[in-house]
Amino acid sequence: MANDSFFKKHNPKSFLRVDPKKQSLVNLICKHGGIILPKSIERDLKIISAVCTTDEISIDLIGKELLIKNFTVKLPNSSAAREVDLRVGQFLLKWNSYLQPILEIEVEDVDILIEFVNLILTRNNW
Repeated sequence: MANDSFFKKHNPKSFLRVDPKKQSLVNLICKHGGIILPKSIERDLKIISAVCTTDEISIDLIGKELLIKNFTVKLPNSSAAREVDLRVGQFLLKWNSYLQPILEIEVEDVDILIEFVNLILTRNNW
């Protein structure tokens, strides 16, 4: 009985941390999981990696959770002094099955930069 309360209190997880500066999570899963991606998806992932950055990625394959901290999107043609276009402080993705997953997505601390360059929108006070 004491062991049950210990596990409920500490909620042990089997998170695998990936340093996004050293290796991509997708590349790691493909390398060790035996997944082969079509060339079109590889091209799309290269484009995404050019505009998206993150500080930390953790995945729990047993508990079916993916945790991403400080996810940012910045367009490549943006000025260097400009803030990021989208920042999500914490992004948690949970799924219930590997065969037919239903996803649950939670985001915290979200910042979005919106610029209206269309004259009609700015005159209408959008």
